[in-house]
Amino acid sequence: MFGMNMQQAISLSGIGLQLAVIVAAGGGLFPATVSAGTSESHVDWQQTAGPIGGVINRMKTVNGEVWASLYSGGIYKFIGSQWQQIGIWHGLPENRAFDFVVDPVDSHIVYAAQLIACLAKSTDGGKSWQGLCDGFLPQLQVDNYSSKSIAIDPKDHRKIYVAGKDYHEEASIVMSPDQGKTWMMVHAFGKPMPINHLVFFHDRMYLATESEGVYRSDDRGKSWTALSAGLDQMRTGQFVVDPDGKNLSLFTGLLQYNVREGGKAYVLDEGASRWKSLGGPDLVTSLTWNNGALWAGNVAGEIWRNDAKGWKLLNRGAELPATVTELAFTDKNTLFAGARGFGVYRSTNGGKRFADVSAGLVASATREVSVDPANGKRFYVMSWDRPGIYYSENGGASFTVLGNDTFVMSMATVPGDFSRLYASGFGPTGGLMVFAVAVKGAKATWTPHPQPGPDGAVVKILAVDPGNPAHVLLSLGKDRAETPAGYGVYASRDSGRTWKKLALPDLASYAILFNPKDPKIVYVGLLGGGVYKSMDGAATFGKLGDERLQYTYRMAMSPSDPTILLAGSHLFFAGLSTEDQISGKYGGLFKSTDGGATWRDITAGYRNYGPDAQGNFIGSLYNLGHMPNFEQLLFDPKDHRHMLVAHHGENVFMTNDDGKTWTKQKSGMIPEDMHNYAYCLGADATFTTVYACTCGRGLFSGVVGPGGSVRWRPVGLASVLPPEDRERSPTAPKNAAQARERIVEGLYTDEH
Repeated sequence: MFGMNMQQAISLSGIGLQLAVIVAAGGGLFPATVSAGTSESHVDWQQTAGPIGGVINRMKTVNGEVWASLYSGGIYKFIGSQWQQIGIWHGLPENRAFDFVVDPVDSHIVYAAQLIACLAKSTDGGKSWQGLCDGFLPQLQVDNYSSKSIAIDPKDHRKIYVAGKDYHEEASIVMSPDQGKTWMMVHAFGKPMPINHLVFFHDRMYLATESEGVYRSDDRGKSWTALSAGLDQMRTGQFVVDPDGKNLSLFTGLLQYNVREGGKAYVLDEGASRWKSLGGPDLVTSLTWNNGALWAGNVAGEIWRNDAKGWKLLNRGAELPATVTELAFTDKNTLFAGARGFGVYRSTNGGKRFADVSAGLVASATREVSVDPANGKRFYVMSWDRPGIYYSENGGASFTVLGNDTFVMSMATVPGDFSRLYASGFGPTGGLMVFAVAVKGAKATWTPHPQPGPDGAVVKILAVDPGNPAHVLLSLGKDRAETPAGYGVYASRDSGRTWKKLALPDLASYAILFNPKDPKIVYVGLLGGGVYKSMDGAATFGKLGDERLQYTYRMAMSPSDPTILLAGSHLFFAGLSTEDQISGKYGGLFKSTDGGATWRDITAGYRNYGPDAQGNFIGSLYNLGHMPNFEQLLFDPKDHRHMLVAHHGENVFMTNDDGKTWTKQKSGMIPEDMHNYAYCLGADATFTTVYACTCGRGLFSGVVGPGGSVRWRPVGLASVLPPEDRERSPTAPKNAAQARERIVEGLYTDEH
């Protein structure tokens, strides 16, 4: 899935040390000051400024207010001139709410479909939420349920229909006859079939699926027939019903989590049981009705209107900055548009001109960060959702965008010269390229070089030789998502002008390390292929370790002793089944103190995180820290026993006793019982300042207290609750038994 997360781990010293780290996690960047202690140190995090944005999954007018659900960003509503978070810290069990519907009889009742935690319900207009999985799962006898769409029966507002899938990925329709108290299975499709949207139209039900077109039911979901005649493709996105109930429209194209790739607009010809093309704009990604017309947004940031006179482009020459993911009207002329990665824009003249109204919206997905070793307030950070590289010299208080016409996929700074870096991504002409970037003040000069390898290859990681900045290594993958498929590793000896393929397997690498004391020693981790070591500057390689290292995703090297290494697996990105991920047979977190000759498994201690752990987490079906899916790893430069690990789904963990015990480091950033990604970590040479970004939660700063633990503290935003309210949120599971109870209640699954 494009736009998935990358997490990383840091190790911090707990003995008389000042530390500076960056934790980048897909939702912004969070700085923190680290003050080491002797026993129980922690980090207090506070929200900072930074790139905002996020992908809007749904946007609707609720009781006269605009509501928006964001990918990994919870639910916001627009009040006055800014957005206020009404989901996270308000009882919403999951930060990825894809759809929400309002009871037509009592508008205070709202239901939200969630990717992990079944669904949630509010009875006070979004002021507070309660998860429904505790009743939902036992009644349906399923381990968990993931949904992206809800519909209320137009004949009986008490009946709620949910389209989704169970733990085994099998699609189904479930129904509650009594507003979520009891549940029953209506139809099981018996196969994986991601469903994007469920609606009622003329007393029939319609499903838009991710890859199998449209289905229709004439009997309230008990049976379904295919209805895709006339469509240009089987990828179908979202329906819209006109206010008079006369037309059912649809756009085709990919609608998957935080990704939208456009298609065509259609209207249903019921009599002929087929779809009729509406012509008009290309690459449509959003539709809505208003004032007797159908409105559309597309990947070019254009707004179109279709009425009796046909299609008309409204904002010619004033396009929005990115793909239009959602549209919502509050009156005849006031239109809100979600711009992928750039937040929300508003037009007060019917879509002709727009102004940014993203204040309070904290939802940028940050993917990689690089900190100046000599200055912890100076760093570069990249976003999943926005082009360019964000550069800050003041700890994230303000940013300069470098290369805002380039969608950057990877970057690496030049050791010893933080004003120079290499980056790879989609250039202004659309082609994938490698750039040598020179930064001076708030400006940057980008020197493009065509990247090596086959057409369509994606640079996964860049690494620069600390002894020779003209010597650059990069890994090529076949997919934008993190997968093992790739074309191996390439080397350049002339700053990226020419490239040569290295003698390594054709897999993607997400970990390339140079030994700073002896740059001829190079380590490469291949996802699905294990760890390799070179002693001659990447001319030849030999394989290290055993099968345990096969699924290594990230690696770390102790800054003070390059013979001390960490290797962390990522079984989800490696494409292993959930059964294999939880089996304990594959992957883990491994440490070497002899340059990779031998490795010690420290996964067991990691699985036993928490003060009252009760044994290894075995047989879990759930996406918790117990699963060996690690995003990034970092060592404390003064004490290699002190490490931070960023995890796929469970934020950041810390150990200061060489992996014997671990504690979760997300207090204050997100409610303890909520699923959350930590994409990446980084640190300056002294570990004095810490930054962290989350998947859709914006930037935070943190203060590390005694022992190295991290406490997060958002500040200056109306979108978060005060500390006294946050203290009321449920505590995190501390061991296998508690985690299992949480899953039965529907708070976690293997879904990502």
